[in-house]
Amino acid sequence: MISKPKSIFSTALNVLLPNYCRICDLFLENHELLCGECKSLVPRIQGKVCNRCGLPLSGKDKSKGACVKCDKNISELSSLHAFGIYEQALEKLVQQLKLHFDLNLTDHFAAKLSKIYIAKFGKEKKHDTLVTVPHHRFTLVKRGFDHLYNLGSALSFRLQIPYRAELLIKTKWTRPQHKKSLAQRKANISSNSFKVNGKENLDGMK
Repeated sequence: MISKPKSIFSTALNVLLPNYCRICDLFLENHELLCGECKSLVPRIQGKVCNRCGLPLSGKDKSKGACVKCDKNISELSSLHAFGIYEQALEKLVQQLKLHFDLNLTDHFAAKLSKIYIAKFGKEKKHDTLVTVPHHRFTLVKRGFDHLYNLGSALSFRLQIPYRAELLIKTKWTRPQHKKSLAQRKANISSNSFKVNGKENLDGMK
């Protein structure tokens, strides 16, 4: 079968603004963000998960609903819901999101997160607001953009839930977390690293 020739506009667009796989840098002729092989490498979370940390459960933990770590430790969080395990291909995608102003990748993550939210809470149940963990102002100046603000805005649009970027303030600069262990991350973030904006009224909000 003879395929239809590409339009001049489409060809010119590929030359001027080539699309590439965000993981392996392979040139892509379509509008996908990942090539077929790299899509299969993104570690998705499937099956039963811990009702607190969101990680996959195995063995006896499935009957308890919580993993060994969460069963033994007290957390102030009611639950976490994740798209995938932060390793290999997904780790590289997250780093791309953080270090490059890529709104297509931002919307890709917003679409995945909105599906997780709807699967957990349904289309009708709405929380009052969305909040992202803020950067320190020095980090924003160095990076030049706020990927979490972009992600929060995109997710807010998809879920139709107000996004309030000003609700939390990071008051203390801390070293980057992504190469640290869990224990090092806890030590790196002190209890006074963040504060709630004093101008905000949180009564009755969820």
